[in-house]
Amino acid sequence: NDFFKYDPSADIWIPVTSYLGEKRMSAIAFVADGNAYVGTGIYNGVYQKDFYQYNPTTGLWKAMQNLENGYDLKRYGAAAFAINGKGYISTGTYTSAVKNTWEFTPPAASDVNGIGVWNQKGDFEGVARTSAVGLSIGNRGYVLTGKNGNSRYGDMWELKPYDSQVIQ
Repeated sequence: NDFFKYDPSADIWIPVTSYLGEKRMSAIAFVADGNAYVGTGIYNGVYQKDFYQYNPTTGLWKAMQNLENGYDLKRYGAAAFAINGKGYISTGTYTSAVKNTWEFTPPAASDVNGIGVWNQKGDFEGVARTSAVGLSIGNRGYVLTGKNGNSRYGDMWELKPYDSQVIQ
């Protein structure tokens, strides 16, 4: 449940106030629109459904919308990344490996509720998996590697959110 930020000019890690939720493993994290977001994961066998925003300017955490309020986002071991100011979560495990992919639009300054919006995108088209890696390069997002049971994967998939498809 510890958080740190890196100061490259001093080459040191600085403790950051922790969020209010439970500690967890295999959570997701991404940075979109200048803020960091953390959620999902598992703790003592319980799937975590909370989602938090960290504002690096204020140093404050904010609880966002619960991930089971109308969404199918509870999981651990998911791949996450951000492109074009939006966050993405795909794959992972919720009782079994899942393939659904979700896009998070951060809240606008004028958003009264300030919790953002999740929209389901096309399912991941590869084999369902957990422990995959999510990354972005420019305006392209990728899901690569991962495992399902005894199978290990070395493939890489690109998400094309404008097409609402995940393609290889």
